[in-house]
Amino acid sequence: KSSAFNDNFKSNSHEQPVVEHKPYIDEFNISVSDTRVVISNLKEAQMYMFQVYACHNISQQSLSDACSLNGIILAVRTKPGDPSRDIVNNVKFIVPIEDSDSAKANMKSFHYQISWSEPSTPNGLVYFYMIHIGQNTSNGPKEERCVGNDVFSINVTLLPRTTYRLRIITYTIARLNNEYGDREQINADQLSFNSTNLFFELVFTTNDSSSSEIVRQNRLLTSIVITGLTILLFLFIIGSILYYYKYVRGDIKASISKNPNYELYTPDRWEIDKDSVTLERLIGQGHFGQVYQGVLKLPDGTFKPCAIKVRTTHPTDLMQEASIMKQFRCYHVIQLYGICSRIRPPFVVMELMGNGDLKNYLYRHRQNEINPKSSTLTESAMIQLALDVADGMDYLSDHKFVHRDLAARNCLVNVNKTCKVGDFGLTRDIYETDYYRRGGRSFLPIRWMAPESLRDGRFDTLSDVWSFGVLLWEIATLAEQPYQGYGNEEVVHYVRYGNITLERPPNCPEILHKLMRACWTFSPGDRISFRLIVDKLVPYENEDFRLNAYYHTKPHPEQDQILIVTSD
Repeated sequence: KSSAFNDNFKSNSHEQPVVEHKPYIDEFNISVSDTRVVISNLKEAQMYMFQVYACHNISQQSLSDACSLNGIILAVRTKPGDPSRDIVNNVKFIVPIEDSDSAKANMKSFHYQISWSEPSTPNGLVYFYMIHIGQNTSNGPKEERCVGNDVFSINVTLLPRTTYRLRIITYTIARLNNEYGDREQINADQLSFNSTNLFFELVFTTNDSSSSEIVRQNRLLTSIVITGLTILLFLFIIGSILYYYKYVRGDIKASISKNPNYELYTPDRWEIDKDSVTLERLIGQGHFGQVYQGVLKLPDGTFKPCAIKVRTTHPTDLMQEASIMKQFRCYHVIQLYGICSRIRPPFVVMELMGNGDLKNYLYRHRQNEINPKSSTLTESAMIQLALDVADGMDYLSDHKFVHRDLAARNCLVNVNKTCKVGDFGLTRDIYETDYYRRGGRSFLPIRWMAPESLRDGRFDTLSDVWSFGVLLWEIATLAEQPYQGYGNEEVVHYVRYGNITLERPPNCPEILHKLMRACWTFSPGDRISFRLIVDKLVPYENEDFRLNAYYHTKPHPEQDQILIVTSD
């Protein structure tokens, strides 16, 4: 019995099964006398995964009973197509605007914008673009820039009446894996590769734009801009002073930015070779990076599915996030597999959670949008999700780690429907409506924050407990937004003084509602602990929890101390 992923199949009754395209995962049975499968019509430059199981008496038993528990995993990438498929399209130049009239007289530089669109049918995933631009001479100055796969323009500064050579090189999986062979010999100092059709290349000459009319227009434009900026600066200063005294003084003193538990990253035993990781498909993307599904090759030669997080901007944040994950060894907390920091952009390899984040998982269990409270999720399933997250948070609490942003969007669900605490670091980008920028500070998840966090900027294990109560409400409502009908400023005003709590959702299990109320006690010292939450929910545990939970590893007494984190 063989299963195929990202492939498309068609059965053939002759000799060997022949496989061709379908838009979904498929599986088919092979006679015990056949030991080969011929696969046709595969796409170029694509990763295909296969699992092979030994089975017997399929007609009399279910597949899970008839087949071996573990199959052989095979990952194969097809050869790339013509390299010209990687060439970018629609390259355009925007006419330059000089900085001042004196710039023309002195032959100073002008600003251009170069834009392009992505290749129509590239050879696999596009990782980034490398732009080379320089004067078309052997010793002229040259510039290189690397931009992410979601950037399609750059600004450059060029001299007038000068000939330049521009290259835009698309780095796909085929190019990174050197699958073009001898054709791929790119050297930024050499200028004669246009005939290879490996990348976009153009030689052009900038204009002489020194006419008196342009000088006059730019003199007028400069005067208008300076006058306007002066007025705006004056208004901004006055407005800032008024805003400070009206809204900011005595208000929230904290913001959620970099977690103070993070330390600077230095390469160590977690470092892995980039060639041991194969990217398959994009599963999440934001302004600052991407998350891919892929395969990690282990030292013993076997393969393991994984998630790969790439940060195209602010890579230090990614390394700091990975550093804190190294110390976690809990079944209900996302596990780190490895870090690749010696390339640009760097990436981290983590546990793959096939059902995505909990918020989307809950969305998918709504029966329809007309009546979003009608659920296909059973009460026992809701309670098990809550128990899984509580166990992960109990572990973090025992290890003196404060999450500070616990919500359904920051928990993940695997293919076995087990929920784990984690943060891919893109949630503030993807779920931007869940965060609110107040008074020029960083974005705050105010609808999940405890009163003391909103009031004093205080974050600790007990403020995480408050957020867990809101997460329980999300589970019961299948990911509705908390405090619907209230504006962000209203939520801040009411919650921090204890004037509002969330109502009990319809059809909410009684045990979850009782825990919500215990989590939302206004005084932090009166709130329930994560260990007691697990105690209340463990009678509902499933077999997976019983075998793997942190709760069952050894007894942990109630903590005598709570870690306090304050923002400055």
